[in-house]
Amino acid sequence: MRLYDFKAMSIHKQCKVLAELGVHLIDRVAGGYKFVLYQIDAFYVEVKYNSIIDEIICIKTFLTPSLLEPYLNQISLPDIE
Repeated sequence: MRLYDFKAMSIHKQCKVLAELGVHLIDRVAGGYKFVLYQIDAFYVEVKYNSIIDEIICIKTFLTPSLLEPYLNQISLPDIE
């Protein structure tokens, strides 16, 4: 799947593709919203939820790993001996 093909889809189709092809990476909460990060092939998809009304606010796609920064403080790596 290519990023631009995904972006051209309706939000309902994007959700279906995420369920079928998306690899769930991590969740975070910020500003009263829940953010869920997925990877599909060579791009990332961030879904922003309003968990109070159980609704998707937006779906953001990106290729740049630097946009993963908000998630990095939640990742712990085991000590290497």
